[in-house]
This record gives sequence, C-alpha cells and structure tokens, in this order.
Amino acid sequence: MVNKKILIADDNQMNRELLGDVLERFQPLGVEVLYAVNGAQAFELVQKEKPMMLFLDLMMPDMSGYEVARKIKGDESLKDTHIIVVSARTEQEDANQSQEAGADDYVNKPYDIRLIRQKVKDFLDAMDASPDGGETKPPKAKARKSKKAKPSE
Repeated sequence: MVNKKILIADDNQMNRELLGDVLERFQPLGVEVLYAVNGAQAFELVQKEKPMMLFLDLMMPDMSGYEVARKIKGDESLKDTHIIVVSARTEQEDANQSQEAGADDYVNKPYDIRLIRQKVKDFLDAMDASPDGGETKPPKAKARKSKKAKPSE
C-alpha cells in the first residue's frame, strides 16, 4: 500500500489548522495529515512516519526549515519526501535557499488554497500514474509565489 501521509510543520497553530483544513478534502483518498510544532519534531516525525509530502515552514524553533530539509534530503531513506516550503518570506533568495536545502517547491504565505490543493492533487495523480504504484517520486515543481489565505509566519 502506498504511503499517503502528509506532514504539516509550522510553529504557528493557526497556520497548522488552516493548512490541515485545506488538506482534509483528501482524507477520502486515504491521505492522513500529521502535525509538527517545530523543526526538531518535524524531522523526528519524518523519520518515524515517512510521509510522502511535507509542508514546511522556514522559521521555527529548535531547527529551521532549511535545516530540516537538508537533513531529510541527506538521509537516503528519507530523500524521496516531497518538501513544499510554505513561508511568509517573499524574497526570491528565500526560495533559492530552500531549493538548495532540498525543497521541491516553495509557496508564499498568504497562499492560495486552490494552489495548495492542486499541488497535492497533482502529486497524488503522479503517484497513481507511476508504473511502480507510487513508489517513484514525481518530478520537482518550480518555486512560485502564491496569493490569498491569511496565515501568519
């Protein structure tokens, strides 16, 4: 069975809840949403639960999102985790640094809920379409800025 866990790592409770509400629509497809309140907990949960996708805030206590991404991508057993950075930092340099750390995509806060849903849908569709039943990771998306919703850093 294909792992359809998605981890949301953000130190802001409102942001976690908002993104969790957005992802709830995928639960009938077997998606399980997990939550982490800081970078260290995010990395621990990725090691333990091996989610297919991680929505990762950059500025968190204990371990930054950059560091979490580097540790995940540096671990052979975790490197296929699809990392989408979700951050209020809007400079292109932040997106570039996220990509250098290993992030597969970058979405600005406030984000467009439809964009988040589309990214998850596209990822799930690519998993379902892969000849190995979702074991192969879909290709990286280009980092792009988004609009709407009102979560905070």
